[in-house]
Amino acid sequence: MPGLISISGALLILIATLEIDKNSLFPGWLAILPTLGTFLLIAAGPFTPFNKLILSNPFLVLIGLISYPLYLWHWSIISMARILQSGELNVSMRIGILVISLLLSFLTFRFFERHFRNKKRKNIKAIGLLLFMGLIAFLGHNIYSRNGLDFRSELLKNPESYFPAIPRALQSQQAEGYIEGFPCSVPEIPCGKQSHQVDKKQILVWGDSHAQMMRFGLLKELPNNWDLQLATQPGCQPKILFIISTPPQECDALNLFVSKEISELQPKIVLLAQRDAWNPQIADLLYAKLINMGVQKVLFLGKAPEWSAKLPKIILRQLWHDIPQYSQASLNTEVIAINLRAKKEMIKRPKAYYIDMIDLLCNSNGCLTYLGDDPRTGLTSMDTNHLTPLASAYVAKNLIIPLLNDLQ
Repeated sequence: MPGLISISGALLILIATLEIDKNSLFPGWLAILPTLGTFLLIAAGPFTPFNKLILSNPFLVLIGLISYPLYLWHWSIISMARILQSGELNVSMRIGILVISLLLSFLTFRFFERHFRNKKRKNIKAIGLLLFMGLIAFLGHNIYSRNGLDFRSELLKNPESYFPAIPRALQSQQAEGYIEGFPCSVPEIPCGKQSHQVDKKQILVWGDSHAQMMRFGLLKELPNNWDLQLATQPGCQPKILFIISTPPQECDALNLFVSKEISELQPKIVLLAQRDAWNPQIADLLYAKLINMGVQKVLFLGKAPEWSAKLPKIILRQLWHDIPQYSQASLNTEVIAINLRAKKEMIKRPKAYYIDMIDLLCNSNGCLTYLGDDPRTGLTSMDTNHLTPLASAYVAKNLIIPLLNDLQ
């Protein structure tokens, strides 16, 4: 009977390990599994086969002895590593943190905990601990009264004070989207006849917030003989639609509006943009429909460099002393591989073109953190993946405009 009890306890702990994750409600009913499992293991006693052979293993006993120091060390190290990394930790970093935590926990147990458990000089130890606790309480109160020593993190809380490019970048983005350059300014207003100058070439930029971020660069760099039309909505991927449900979602309403406008206006060139990598099958279908609707050339905007945290914070946390123009710090290298695959797998069509921003903005040393000579004014990204106006103009000037000139 005790053997069955210990095995039941172990099974409950195993089930809890498999079932409880970051999405589990805590405290919730699942918390009873490890609690009851631990109770059953203890209640079964030390002489059941499972407890004697498995839990009494010297390695597991050692883990038990250092478990409290391990509890104290591991979370502090993980938190500091995530701050320095400005995001999630990769597998190798997690393994390294585990090894460091185990080593520090053993040293803590061996040179501190064991000595404090020794009854010798227990009065001196007690007084020393009380004084140490008093010091911690004083420091805690002092930090609280000074608002967390906020002078140390002023730049991190307010990166705009160091990067003047950020406010300009925020002003250049509009969360509710853009509809510009059409005979009507919003989808709800019936559109009249085309009001554009007949001697100007038309380019339609259509997509999500990555289409928005190219607005500044194209407005700045487009030659006077080009007419920019812009239709964007954050999170809305371009899709040909002529029938939608009622009431329509914002993205569907935008795509319906643009689809009808393309049929009537027949812009010479359409630039499609979205944050996600292009699925070749979806891109191929979209391309075919646009060509059938009278579009002459279709441009697909590739992936922008992505960082695990906002680039200004990465610079202020990791690259402060010597800011490199190209960096791999907290760079999402998988995005670079995804962009390369999308480029290789992209449809081979005579009227389709892939705009590779990664190829322009990155090299073997990483991706551009700033343009020009000053990181403060030359910042390339205001967050994890959107270009600043300066970087938008740089991409437009070096990638899109030369392509438009070749297409004339």
